[in-house]
Amino acid sequence: MSDDNTQIQAAQADVRQLYEGFRSQLDAMTQEAWERYGSQMACRVGCHQCCRGDFKISLIEANSLKQAFKKLPESKKRHIERQLQDLSPERCPLLDSEGACSVYADRPTLCRIFGFPIRLPETESQEEHITTCELNFQDSQQQAFSAKCFDQKAIQDVLEQLSRLFFVASGNQAPETAYLPRFTVAEVLLAGAST
Repeated sequence: MSDDNTQIQAAQADVRQLYEGFRSQLDAMTQEAWERYGSQMACRVGCHQCCRGDFKISLIEANSLKQAFKKLPESKKRHIERQLQDLSPERCPLLDSEGACSVYADRPTLCRIFGFPIRLPETESQEEHITTCELNFQDSQQQAFSAKCFDQKAIQDVLEQLSRLFFVASGNQAPETAYLPRFTVAEVLLAGAST
């Protein structure tokens, strides 16, 4: 292994460690949110109502997901690869036959916070608002969440910063674009299955 590869791997490991720290903080926040809101939430093991769609994840999340996929037993990898052939936006390819996530410990950030109150930023077509899983908070009013919700923009900003660090740590020049590309779970897994 060349010195350049060794330096790149060390730099990538440093950024992965920063991401792990961020993920740990986020997990502590979700634990607090669960203690606050758990009785109003339908989320339980085996519920995979929200485990669908083709949402996009950041470069640092994609790398983590790819690494987690590589560590899975061959039987789970084959199951996921079969699901990737369908590419249904109605079901995440990481779900096992019981509806549980195959890489739960390494799941993307949105998967960690979805279901809890999330503040979505203002867009050209929509004002800032708070969203939750449609199955949760059936008797609650969203105004009560204003101070106690996850801020999607703040989380995405941290992920973008970590992704930029990882991009540069991988031997690339700092990108000139405002945002790095994002990837669907299927795109990450299809790339991971071939390497």
